[in-house]
Amino acid sequence: MEKTVGIIGASYSGLSAAISAAKEGAGVKVYEKKIDITQCACGEIYTSGWYGVETPPKNCRYYAAKNFIFHFSDENIAIPLPRDSLWVTERAAIQKKMYDTAKDYGVKFNLGASKLITEIVKDYDYVIDASGFPSQSGYEGYFEKIRPQAAALYYDVSGDFSEYFDKDLHFWWTTSDNHGYVWLIPKTEDKTNIGIGWENKTREVPKFKDIKTFFQKNLKISINYNEVGEKRGAGILPLDRVKHFTHDNVAIVGEAAGLMNYTVEAGAHFAIASGRESGIAAAKGSLSDYDNYVKSELLKEVDISKMLYKKIGRMSQEKFRKVCKGIAKGAGMEIFHSKVKFLGLLRHMF
Repeated sequence: MEKTVGIIGASYSGLSAAISAAKEGAGVKVYEKKIDITQCACGEIYTSGWYGVETPPKNCRYYAAKNFIFHFSDENIAIPLPRDSLWVTERAAIQKKMYDTAKDYGVKFNLGASKLITEIVKDYDYVIDASGFPSQSGYEGYFEKIRPQAAALYYDVSGDFSEYFDKDLHFWWTTSDNHGYVWLIPKTEDKTNIGIGWENKTREVPKFKDIKTFFQKNLKISINYNEVGEKRGAGILPLDRVKHFTHDNVAIVGEAAGLMNYTVEAGAHFAIASGRESGIAAAKGSLSDYDNYVKSELLKEVDISKMLYKKIGRMSQEKFRKVCKGIAKGAGMEIFHSKVKFLGLLRHMF
């Protein structure tokens, strides 16, 4: 008998869950509070190759990044990235393509609808919480609330960024504990993604003036409001995860579950993989398969990143600089093609 699946949230994890569940023959409906499916609340870095996540479509991506560039006061340190794995993308285009794919598989959407899990849980065999962070299911008591969090804000900006258009991802630290940062991720020579974020202990949310002040003061780059093409995203990100990923007939996925790499605040690959597996498990009538998948496949990276995040926060910037140098110098490119070796290297270096 066909299973029915209700999904709250239509970002990466929710769309991935909808597509996979529908492919397996389930009847699927997605509830999304936004009317525009392409509105983004998260970043535009996309990791492929791990956990079965495919390369983003050509017409949705700009390039594969070559290095993380950490900018210190008197030097820049480049840490090489796995080839063709970390992509600078146009997230809105990817979400639109996923939305169209889901509709082709018969998924129904209710846009502009804010739904409680308790409102729909009796209407479906299974419900998947892909609401993002803070999660709807945490608010309603299905899963524990995640307390540690970070705040981030980013924009697409037009201007002359040719100096930084080197297909690298650029980061500067703004706090002594290495938990406050600014980034510049060029898409083209005249268009870039800029943002700012920090650990949100005081619940103070970043503002555009924080980005503008940093770039003008430290990099002599003038960014005015009239140059801002679009506010791409703002929100709160988890710095911890839930202990279990299913509760009765409810599954929690992506950022809602705290499935992220906290060290670099990357979550697209976790969102897509967890959404995919939850959709398959729901369609087959066995949410325990999803819980087992997360614990056996995803949590190693999540938990190592949590350990690294805490250790980085206890380091001086000089110590962190030395660690970055060690990684950049000692990590042969071959090691970056193995997820297990790469995570082992990070654990050793820190």
